[in-house]
Amino acid sequence: MTKNSIHVIQYTPEGVKESFPETVDGISNMVSNDHMTWINISGLQNTGLIAEIGKAFDISSLFLEDILNTDQRPRFSDESDHLYIIAKSFYLGKEDDVVHMEQLSFIVGSHYLITVQETDADYFKDVRKNLIHDFNLNANIPIDPKVLTFQIPGGMLSNLLNQMKEMGVADKYPQLLEEMPRVRAELGYPPLVTPTSQIVGSMSVLNVALGRYKMIPREVKDLILGKYGRTPGPIDPEVKRLAIGDAPQIDHRPADDIPPQMKKLREKLAEEGFPNAPIEDVLSYASFPEVTLNFLRHSNIGMKFHDL
Repeated sequence: MTKNSIHVIQYTPEGVKESFPETVDGISNMVSNDHMTWINISGLQNTGLIAEIGKAFDISSLFLEDILNTDQRPRFSDESDHLYIIAKSFYLGKEDDVVHMEQLSFIVGSHYLITVQETDADYFKDVRKNLIHDFNLNANIPIDPKVLTFQIPGGMLSNLLNQMKEMGVADKYPQLLEEMPRVRAELGYPPLVTPTSQIVGSMSVLNVALGRYKMIPREVKDLILGKYGRTPGPIDPEVKRLAIGDAPQIDHRPADDIPPQMKKLREKLAEEGFPNAPIEDVLSYASFPEVTLNFLRHSNIGMKFHDL
């Protein structure tokens, strides 16, 4: 059964504000007459959470029972200050190729909508996109200070969120926060600096979106092989098996496998008209060949060497 998660979206005049509270505390305070608030709850495992939502928003106890009893027929009712809707969604299972049915519950109140679904399937992805597009809303997600607990550097956060938006899984942001330290541990605790921070982050996003290690990028395989150096901790044996199989890991300095290149670099620069290039330019050429050549040809230093 899907673990309960809460996704709150506030459509304000300033833009879209999204949050993923772990408890019901304070959610009712997010509702205001000057904007619409959408509260989506995934999973029915925590019946206490459903009861707390009902108490916070004065939802009919009979309808709360209908939410938890997924054998209910679809229905619509207008009671007191709420509209209550029970709907059914059908989808084809990816693994068993069987048609499944899931119940979706809607509570419409004044300036707020509460939706409750059995699983974490993203039925409302296109709805959110259309609302943001049609009303030209700012969809930037604010930074949550709690990310410090989950070891995500600030410079990575916006990139990861954008990746998840493009993949249509931004609602799985809470899972990403949990997945990030787990992946880092499995990959041997690489330091969260460029480029290994991006490697860990991208792998975490793919795990959340597609399933754990269903798709493993080349950079992750290179990290496990040892091409980025030795990791501070041991790499999880099962992750290693999934990524590189029985391929041997590098147990020495990876750069030792690269043959000497200084002579060849100087020869290439000489062929381009810069036979006496200083060591700084040679090193620049080794890292950024086209950029360095363009710089040398259009700079005073470059013109001087070119005229020799």
